[in-house]
Amino acid sequence: MVTTGRQQLAATVLILAAVVSLSGCVPSRQQQFQERLDRFRAVLPEKVRAAFDSKRYETVAAQVDSLLASDAAFAAGWREMKAAEAISLFTTTEVINYFVVNFVNYRSGR
Repeated sequence: MVTTGRQQLAATVLILAAVVSLSGCVPSRQQQFQERLDRFRAVLPEKVRAAFDSKRYETVAAQVDSLLASDAAFAAGWREMKAAEAISLFTTTEVINYFVVNFVNYRSGR
């Protein structure tokens, strides 16, 4: 089958329209980092999240370690979050530092 110039033009326009419409579907790097930070923060109970947001990271580590020893549901969520980030071997302090360095500081440009 031989295509005409109009058919080729129509096909090209359709392809370009599809590419343009799909290009907006991918979140930016900034959005992806924010979503990952939000998922981490969502695992933390309110009191711990407030300490994290206040940059009291030693307090956060102590509170998380205490929760890991006493709260099975929290521990399961913590392990799940670490697995999703591929940081399962990290200590509590290393997990907190990972999010501070790679997400909090990245977002603020430090």
